[in-house]
Amino acid sequence: MLASGVARRGVMRLRISPNRIVAIIYVSLLVFTISLVALMGQVPDAANRALMGTIALLFFGVGCVFLITNRLEQMELRTREKLLEIELELYQVAGGLTQKSERPPGPV
Repeated sequence: MLASGVARRGVMRLRISPNRIVAIIYVSLLVFTISLVALMGQVPDAANRALMGTIALLFFGVGCVFLITNRLEQMELRTREKLLEIELELYQVAGGLTQKSERPPGPV
């Protein structure tokens, strides 16, 4: 994806979204786990196979926890941003009301 942007525009975009970085990390962990499980069948010793399976499950679990944690943090940030927007709107509305009430009554 990075190479396609360089080839098209001749510019490398250094800013990558956090969601894309998390997706890259999760996919790489998933590929590593799948390859470890595939290699498990090649090992003749049952104890080593069990150890490899345990390590694969551990990596998969760490990847899932990382993905879920990041999603929760992103949701929290979006919620805080929305609440700040609502607070700003309320502040602007309250400021407009106080300005209207402070005006001296003029001829109507």
